[in-house]
Amino acid sequence: MAARDVIAPDKPREERRMSLSVDLLLHNELYYPRARVDEDNVTRIREALRLGEKMPPLVVDAESRRIVDGVHRWTAYRREYGPEHKVDVLARVYANEAERLADAIALNVGHALNLSNWDILRSADLAEQVGLPLERLAQLVKWRPEKLFDYRASRMGRTLDDRRLALKRSIRHKLSEPLNPAQEQANAHLSGMQPAFHANQLTTLIGADLLPRNDETLRTTLIDLARRIIEWASPGALGE
Repeated sequence: MAARDVIAPDKPREERRMSLSVDLLLHNELYYPRARVDEDNVTRIREALRLGEKMPPLVVDAESRRIVDGVHRWTAYRREYGPEHKVDVLARVYANEAERLADAIALNVGHALNLSNWDILRSADLAEQVGLPLERLAQLVKWRPEKLFDYRASRMGRTLDDRRLALKRSIRHKLSEPLNPAQEQANAHLSGMQPAFHANQLTTLIGADLLPRNDETLRTTLIDLARRIIEWASPGALGE
């Protein structure tokens, strides 16, 4: 597919306003530009709804009814009013997945809950999958193209089956090595803080006798951690 075929226009070609039940709308996490749904934002929206605030319409793909913009509002509506609650939507027509992704990114830039750097990394990965040029993505997120290319190169690793994967800061020393399935799963759950931070936190808590001694689950976890540390630090594990 040529680049000119996937560069999205500033506005979709066609849209129609309608009212639909929230259970008829789809949220596909595989094509969501954000790394996750922000629960604090959902809570804020629910409180605003209770105060009678009027929300802007959700934007959906006219063909699939997949949510393009408004996942946090959609989540708040479901939790506050139930799946049969009707909401205003703008059903837009997209020529291809690249155009739909470009619109989703553009609609999430420049407002209160802007795309985080982690979201932009995820968007870069999605852009590659659907054929949206990174130069176009840079325009959408308002970054210089060279900044986006450098940022992506310094944070995107690969899996054993050659998929790109955004690496948390704590394991970026693995950029040049493909991650195995266990490492890929661990990366998804890491906090992003450097390992030394967590080690220092534990050292401080133990040294100051601040850990609860009556927590058997914590005790078991720390004993297992101590065993793993000894194994990791052994000469064989260090390649010595």
